[in-house]
Amino acid sequence: MKLLTGKCNLLVWEKEKLDRECFEARERERGLRNDLNVLSHQLYLQEKVNRELRGTLEQLTNEVQHKRELVDILQQQVKMLVEDSAQNNSVLGQDLENIFLDLEQLQGTESHLKNLVEKLQQENKVKTKHVNYLQAELERKTHELQESQRLHEHAISEQRKENQGS
Repeated sequence: MKLLTGKCNLLVWEKEKLDRECFEARERERGLRNDLNVLSHQLYLQEKVNRELRGTLEQLTNEVQHKRELVDILQQQVKMLVEDSAQNNSVLGQDLENIFLDLEQLQGTESHLKNLVEKLQQENKVKTKHVNYLQAELERKTHELQESQRLHEHAISEQRKENQGS
């Protein structure tokens, strides 16, 4: 009887020990599940931020490309205007020569020739102002492109840092 009582007490003690271990294991499991839920939520948030950053990166890349295309167009326009201006200067030079020849032949039309010369000079000034404006616009667009590239590179660097952190 004592032997059975001893065995019973031993079994009760082992059962209590197993119950404590089961309880502790359930608590650890609950803690691990909570940790898993927190990490899953953090991963979801990180993926959401990454998607947003990819969208921003794509938008900035498109914007940079658009600005590059615009700068290319403006450079072509400036080049054409410079070429036109050179041709116009050549034409103006020829026109002035003709005017001087006409002046020698038609001495009585001096006021008419003066008006023609003033008109040509005025056109040249207008075209020169337009070329200066386009050059300033080109410089402004180039600066914008450089700023966009800097922002683009900064966004890429930030995304890389965040991706390395995750």
